[in-house]
Amino acid sequence: VLSPTSTIPGKTMEAGSYHHVDLKVGLYQPIYLGGIMSSQVSLNHNRSKETRSDQQAASLSISGKIKASYFRFLILIEEIRLLDALIEQLSLHKTKLDHLYREDLIGQADVLETEIRIDDIKLNRNELIKLVAIEKERFFYLCQTDLDKVERRYTETVGPIEASMNHYKAN
Repeated sequence: VLSPTSTIPGKTMEAGSYHHVDLKVGLYQPIYLGGIMSSQVSLNHNRSKETRSDQQAASLSISGKIKASYFRFLILIEEIRLLDALIEQLSLHKTKLDHLYREDLIGQADVLETEIRIDDIKLNRNELIKLVAIEKERFFYLCQTDLDKVERRYTETVGPIEASMNHYKAN
């Protein structure tokens, strides 16, 4: 029953003895469309999950590249250290060969072979030094941190990426 003057949002109606108003209010339920609406909701939800997953994968990819660069650097440094030790041992061996050559106990070919081997190792060492410089540049490009400032001992925290990044920034 409407009062003599009733206000319905968007419309004013008057009711009285000489006014005949037919007011019809109803609710409409959409026709079942085969699950299209629910599948669209599910599709949008899956797209948002995929976007989050892609962002996480990109972040893991970058962190993987940083780790790979760091480990390549450590391997190259260790190889240089081993080559230095080998050069030192071959130099001592060459000194012994020089003494044996002066005593005419061995031929000059043995001495020359050792010298060539030392020179070859020195060339390899110089190539490794160039590779270390390239790796330092790559590491700096990936995370804007000088590799010489990074600790040479590897440690890894277990947990979410945010905790790892905080640990990395703190150290």
